[in-house]
Amino acid sequence: MSVAFAAPALTVTSADAAPLRQFMWKYRPLVVFAPTSSNQELIRQRTIVSGNVTGLRERNIVVVEVIGSSVRSRLGPLSSATANALRKHYGVAGRQFRAVLVGKDGGSKLQSGRAMSTNRLFGTIDSMPMRRNEMRRGR
Repeated sequence: MSVAFAAPALTVTSADAAPLRQFMWKYRPLVVFAPTSSNQELIRQRTIVSGNVTGLRERNIVVVEVIGSSVRSRLGPLSSATANALRKHYGVAGRQFRAVLVGKDGGSKLQSGRAMSTNRLFGTIDSMPMRRNEMRRGR
């Protein structure tokens, strides 16, 4: 059973969102942490991402993978953050899988210890006021 947590609404400053500040107000990062590239949840998340690129792009989602001590981009620009900075900021141990959806404001919106489905991602994002405004404006 997948467990997800919605973060409380917080005002986030650039300092609070330091590891991903380059994405603020432009993108919604999905940060995927895994201990190794053979982690089964990571493989599931990659499959979900690769099958839904159009929907992810429509919602300005970038996918950042933190595998062991490396950071890479699966979709969108590469993060300038280090693996250690991201793990520390989101409280993810090196041997743990976690997927974290970060809003354009830099705040954590959804977290799961299992791969996140696009239904869950898109439902969460599409309910956000900023996304509803984007849809009304046709962006």
